[in-house]
Amino acid sequence: MIALLGVLVAMQVEVTSPSRPDCPTAAAIARDIETLIGVIPPPPIDVRIEVLDRGEGVVAELTYTAGPRTHTRSIPGSTCADVVNAAAVVVAVGVDPVAVQHTLAPILQRPSRDREPPLVVAPPPALPRGEAPRAQRVPALAQPPPPSSRPRRRRPSLGAFARGGVGVGGLPSPTGWMSGGLQLGLGGLRVEASAQHLFAQRVEHPDDASTGADVSITGARPAACWTPRVGAFTLGGCAGFDVGAIRGEGFGLENNGTATSLWVAATPGLRVHWHPSPRFGLGLSLDVPVSLVRPALTIDDFRDPLVRPGFAAVWAGLSLQFTFFDESPARRR
Repeated sequence: MIALLGVLVAMQVEVTSPSRPDCPTAAAIARDIETLIGVIPPPPIDVRIEVLDRGEGVVAELTYTAGPRTHTRSIPGSTCADVVNAAAVVVAVGVDPVAVQHTLAPILQRPSRDREPPLVVAPPPALPRGEAPRAQRVPALAQPPPPSSRPRRRRPSLGAFARGGVGVGGLPSPTGWMSGGLQLGLGGLRVEASAQHLFAQRVEHPDDASTGADVSITGARPAACWTPRVGAFTLGGCAGFDVGAIRGEGFGLENNGTATSLWVAATPGLRVHWHPSPRFGLGLSLDVPVSLVRPALTIDDFRDPLVRPGFAAVWAGLSLQFTFFDESPARRR
């Protein structure tokens, strides 16, 4: 009797509920909180529980004060007993979670792997013998969902690029070039489609400097690239081929016409890009067109070719990339 009076003095519990026969009393809730905490007498606690009807179920509006702080919780459930008992657990855990863990450790022990008997939960030792076991008051521990066994599907990205620099070896003298196109990526694999133009340069005939032609090369290039990402950088190589034309426009001739011949080259290349943002990349581009078809450009009645593309050339320059969308799991936007 003396212990019970100590509990009631140290702990003030008030339960307000509709006229429901299944609602535990305030004294029962106080004893449950004391049992879960396992400290006699428990610390001073002021608990107010108001049970409200909510359609098919009820809600317990819990307010409790432990020490200098006041806490509030809303606990929904199907019956008054469920929500009030859950409120007792919430109060005990909020006051002393370590003590509650020690009290419930025997209940939460897992059965042996060799034999799994049916779950039988005995009431805590301090509960009155007339009370029913309250295993349902302990919230079920949420089990993490099993990891998906299906592999992640790669998603594509689409972007555009512009490049420009200096070409050496294609024409008699170094000259500038520029290109632009679209790229479709899938992980580190990328497919490019672009057009490039080697700017015209004036080529004078060795025997007569007043005659010659302005010569340029224009072509289209499909290419496949492997450029995996390393941090904020992508680096790798490409393999493609150029199909275009070498074009010469004569000057100083009796008939200043324009001549065009087919030009084909296999083009390996290197790419290095830095990506300061998910949509933008800045880097270096290096391509080495190896001519498979080398047309000779002649003028008037001169026998020797005026221009013939070199067997191999080097096109080096800067590259700008812009990504329209990237649906990969790591960079979806």
